[in-house]
Amino acid sequence: MAELREIRDQDFKRECRRQTKMAFERGEIPSAGEIVARAVGSDAPGYYLDYDYALTTLYRVRNGMKPRRHEKRLMWDEIEGKVNAVIASGEEPTIAAALNRVLADERASRYFITPGYGKKLYEQLRRRRPRRQSTENETLTRK
Repeated sequence: MAELREIRDQDFKRECRRQTKMAFERGEIPSAGEIVARAVGSDAPGYYLDYDYALTTLYRVRNGMKPRRHEKRLMWDEIEGKVNAVIASGEEPTIAAALNRVLADERASRYFITPGYGKKLYEQLRRRRPRRQSTENETLTRK
């Protein structure tokens, strides 16, 4: 699941770059908070969830055990609604199959991260990467 989080974080940083570029093209000079808010509110490519974790959590949500954190609650409400719609449409007969379809085919309506975490990711994006220092062996090899 850690690798899914890394993918989500990279996608979010890409979205921050896109939002910054669009703002500059419109002649705006947005603050970091505005860029992050726009990026968080934009469509995400997916939910970045492992199927087994998602199925277990969905069953808990359906039994009234909703997450405490606001962003997670919003995400699970959205996923549950999409799963219910897939079942109601007759495309998939079971919760497990419907969830699989949602995770594989549906885009998330937003990035389900806190604004604070989004700002942290944006700051990582803005920081310059330190130059790689060559080791003594590399220096000798080049000569």
